[in-house]
Amino acid sequence: MKNLFFAGLIISVCMFSSCSSKEYKINGQVENDATGQVFLSKLTFEGLEPIDTVRLVDGAFTFKGSVDFPQMYVIFFEKKQEPVIFFLENSNINISGKTDNLSDIEIKGSKLNDIYYRIIKEIPHQDEMEKLQKSYFEAQSVNDQTAMSSIIADSEILMENIKNYYMKAIRENVDNPVGAYILAQALQMITFEEFEEIAELLNVYLPEHPYTVGITEYLNMMIQQQKFYEQMMREQEMDDEMDDDELWNEILK
Repeated sequence: MKNLFFAGLIISVCMFSSCSSKEYKINGQVENDATGQVFLSKLTFEGLEPIDTVRLVDGAFTFKGSVDFPQMYVIFFEKKQEPVIFFLENSNINISGKTDNLSDIEIKGSKLNDIYYRIIKEIPHQDEMEKLQKSYFEAQSVNDQTAMSSIIADSEILMENIKNYYMKAIRENVDNPVGAYILAQALQMITFEEFEEIAELLNVYLPEHPYTVGITEYLNMMIQQQKFYEQMMREQEMDDEMDDDELWNEILK
């Protein structure tokens, strides 16, 4: 009976604390390269931050450690330029595939990574945008302005649909780092008001996460730039009014 009590207590604690792992372990098994170094780096807003380096042994490698926050990381193989990009969280992650085709590498064990790549895979109009881009370059090469204008108009419609898709994905994941990461990728597509709205939500759900901190800093910088621009415009208007007054005084003379 006592054992059942303690078992129930452990289950209750796990329910409230999520019993999440405090460490990560990345087990990799790749083909085409049996030896060489493997580099793990964190992908930050400032660039790559080196984390660890191990050696391939018969195509296998292992990274161990812990992260304070789940974030996007990359793995480089010594003899390859293309990285493996994935969300790293404190869990057991398995990576397998061929180093000569890293875009098809298989990653298991990270729930956030599964969410992120499902979103990326389902981005609409990717083939259509590629075709339009090719058509635009062809029209540009012969200076066909009519065709170029038509292609731009078609692209704008598709881009609006893509933006709406991104915004839906961000809002659905605003309580996890995937939403914050996609927001950072989609900044060029969304309005300032949309950016401000999502940033406020991130500060509710993920106030201490590095992505939220970076996004908030960037938002504050944009706000300061906007205030500076508005101040310049007001001063310019005042100067113009003064010039008009001086001109009128000259006329009255």
